[in-house]
Amino acid sequence: MTMQEAVHYIHGARLYAKKVGLESMRSLLQRVGNPHQRLAVVHVGGTNGKGSTCAMSESALRAAGLHTGLYTSPYLERYNERIRLRGAPIADEAFLRAFHPVHAAVEALRLEGVHCTTFEIGTAAAFLAFEEARVDIAVIEVGVGGLNDPTNVILPVACALCAIGLDHTAILGDTEEAIA
Repeated sequence: MTMQEAVHYIHGARLYAKKVGLESMRSLLQRVGNPHQRLAVVHVGGTNGKGSTCAMSESALRAAGLHTGLYTSPYLERYNERIRLRGAPIADEAFLRAFHPVHAAVEALRLEGVHCTTFEIGTAAAFLAFEEARVDIAVIEVGVGGLNDPTNVILPVACALCAIGLDHTAILGDTEEAIA
């Protein structure tokens, strides 16, 4: 599978998957060996400022001499920008090595009636890529947020919560307290 085909597959998950909790994410990660359980992670959530906070945190950790991973969304030009190793977008070859087992697991789950979302697939691939690269620490940006955000399967060593605002109210609630 080429990088273009992999990205097309990931984006195609939007057509058939709906977020309904963490069970599909847990099932997917279990099928690929639970790489998230072996990662040291900084988890960054909030409505505004997540991307900047992630970028600054990763940069500071890298400047301190740590081998870093960074997972953010969306990307500007290439999907590879979402997964960074030592500040650089992941190479196609490294991404595809991480994506192939995720793809196989997603297809096996689909045959069982479990449909993974675009974000779940990308997040699982990022966790595998970080494990393969043996990062010292990964900085992970929360997706839409809430208790059922696929990144909430991790046990972070540190968390950052950026400004909370009224966003995704249909999913997260209609008050800042509910969203937080």
